[in-house]
Amino acid sequence: MRHRALGVLRRVVLSFLVLIALGIGAVYARTAWILGRTHDVALPAVALNTTVTDATEARRFTILIGCLSCHGRTGGGGRVSMPGVFELGAPNLTKVLPTYSDAELVRLLRAGVRRDGRTALGMPAATFYPMSDDDLGRVIGYLRSLPPAADRGPGPVRHLSFRARIGLVIGRFRTSMAAIDPSAPRWGEQPRSTPFERGRYLASITCSECHGRTFGGDADAGSPSLAIARGYDLPQFAHLLRTGQPIGGRDLGEMSEAAREDFVNFRDDEIADIFAFLRREFGAP
Repeated sequence: MRHRALGVLRRVVLSFLVLIALGIGAVYARTAWILGRTHDVALPAVALNTTVTDATEARRFTILIGCLSCHGRTGGGGRVSMPGVFELGAPNLTKVLPTYSDAELVRLLRAGVRRDGRTALGMPAATFYPMSDDDLGRVIGYLRSLPPAADRGPGPVRHLSFRARIGLVIGRFRTSMAAIDPSAPRWGEQPRSTPFERGRYLASITCSECHGRTFGGDADAGSPSLAIARGYDLPQFAHLLRTGQPIGGRDLGEMSEAAREDFVNFRDDEIADIFAFLRREFGAP
């Protein structure tokens, strides 16, 4: 009797382990399909002006939107990671860009689709989607002007944790293409004649990458709602953006790093516009 019970228990445990293995295999198979499938996205009919008339300003803007954070200050590549979630290699732009046409780059940046039709994993296309044609042309023109750079990144690294794979399967994490809402307004093509409108545009192409399209925060990324701007005055907000130090002086991790490396390049008027937008957006008096 005892041996029979042990036999039943073994079969139950074995069946359970088989189910777990099948489940894990299904998750890996599904994520391989999500990341490997191709998307039929037409090339945009956009005639960009990619002539760089002010290289200093073009570089400043390109740094602001984060291109040279992921791909390195020389464009030679870099590493992008979220601890416990993913680790990606950002390619050498001076080698990749010559293989893309301007239209293919617009599709990559605004739709998150590579030349081969696959999603561009790690590309913040939802953040670049609202960018104006003029600014997009300026960025592409500047990046194309970079001299050949030595490889600085780790190469085509792509490590996704099991948590990330589960998130992709259930829709908690989205690919670059899936994160885009094609019905959302492109603020870069809307009027920008008031501080609110200008700030909305700047926030949409910088802050939204971590804080979300509606700036309500992202629990997975550990980023708060930007309603916190209601607790700042303009000098405090400018100090936050340029140094990464909030009221109280604590270390904000990735935000502190982004501020010191990228957002320090914001002009005074740009910071004032973003501040005006966030305070009005979140109902500050």
